[in-house]
Amino acid sequence: SSRLGCGVSCYGPHYTCLLSAPSLPQRAALPTSGGGRSCVEAGNMLFIGAISAFALGLANVCLERYAQKHPSSRLGRDMNDGCNRRLYHYVVPILSMGIGLALWLAALCCWQLDGQEQDWWFGPQRQFAATWAVGLGAGHYAQEIVANQWCGSVLFLHHVAAVAHAFCLQASSSWSGLLVSWSGVYEAGSLLLCLGYIGAVSRPVGHWAATLSSVMGMCLGLHGLVVHGFCEFNAAAWFSVIALVGLGIGRIQDGVDNLRRIQGQV
Repeated sequence: SSRLGCGVSCYGPHYTCLLSAPSLPQRAALPTSGGGRSCVEAGNMLFIGAISAFALGLANVCLERYAQKHPSSRLGRDMNDGCNRRLYHYVVPILSMGIGLALWLAALCCWQLDGQEQDWWFGPQRQFAATWAVGLGAGHYAQEIVANQWCGSVLFLHHVAAVAHAFCLQASSSWSGLLVSWSGVYEAGSLLLCLGYIGAVSRPVGHWAATLSSVMGMCLGLHGLVVHGFCEFNAAAWFSVIALVGLGIGRIQDGVDNLRRIQGQV
């Protein structure tokens, strides 16, 4: 066969990647087209991330100044979340996560428009909506570190890891669509969690959503392991998987603890 493919065979716990050799014209063309396209995508992500960080950070600063001048306004209302955060702290995260989820859904529905024959779910293929979602996520968490208030060192480290994870998503050599979707499921739970803190939904619903979305995301990772394995993984893909597993475990533990505390207060 002249096409580039990856087959997985299982011998105990080990996976073997089989790489069919492309023809000579393809062998010469692959580095040029793939490398050039990756550079363009990385540049697009950096541009989107920088614009998002600036715009969202500016919005955070404006909201904070308004709440300070009008402490009795709704934006200045204490959310009683254990971190002394006000309503204005949640406006930008909710907006950013909502847009990011819409971009993720667009990537799921429209990846065929990219015109490539590669497998977007398990392969390294990028997609314009996914690049926008990843860039937005990097910009959002980068400006949150500077402009917004986090709750202790754990959430600070989460924001730093989230920025690194966004860049690794763009650079991953495998599981491209799966990793973006795994992250998107987590973000859906985080969105409902934030809506629970501001009172748009009940807090138990928010904590249940964060917990169940973590379980669902880790099930996606298990699906990838069983169906495809860690074939052609580079360091960026490994970082994303390890970060998502660690984050999922922490989210489940935090969700269970909060649900138990809420139940004890009833």
